[in-house]
Amino acid sequence: MNRKLLLGFAGPSIIFAGIATAAYINRSWWNLTDHAISDLGHVGLPYNYVLNVPIIIGALLTMLATYFLSKTVKGSITRFGVYAFMFALIFLLLIGVFPEGTLPHGFVSHAFFYSGIISMMIVGSGYLWEKESSARVAYGIIIPSMVGASLAVAALAHFPGVAIAEFVAAGTIMIAYFFALIGKLNA
Repeated sequence: MNRKLLLGFAGPSIIFAGIATAAYINRSWWNLTDHAISDLGHVGLPYNYVLNVPIIIGALLTMLATYFLSKTVKGSITRFGVYAFMFALIFLLLIGVFPEGTLPHGFVSHAFFYSGIISMMIVGSGYLWEKESSARVAYGIIIPSMVGASLAVAALAHFPGVAIAEFVAAGTIMIAYFFALIGKLNA
């Protein structure tokens, strides 16, 4: 078993724990339908570090695991997708470094969600076409990515805030990433 890949499960878990804790701390004013997740880490907000620090730590752990994942893949499509996901994780890291209320925040946030989902679709396609893992694992990456992207766009159209769309997109990326890791744990 490739134990180094287990770091990839820790990173997203730390991030989601930080989001849940920040949402609990700010429950008096923050809600899913009217806000963005990033509002919980806004510059000047008391305890904004409860969101931003776990994002940074989780992104770094996930980047490390993704580096280890890149060493297990052989096909060029899959490798490109894994490297593209590493690039997406840089944007995730920058979400914590440049919280809501800073100029680059909007760009790095959008860049993470778009590049994260697209890169996972590429990884899933590589797993399937290049036989990097079983078809079940490949479809476990591709299908959630496609469905999640569609649901996130639908959520944007139905709610005044973007938090639901962000949760759907982040959950989609996490599920696809977990399948990518599972497909290589015994590699």
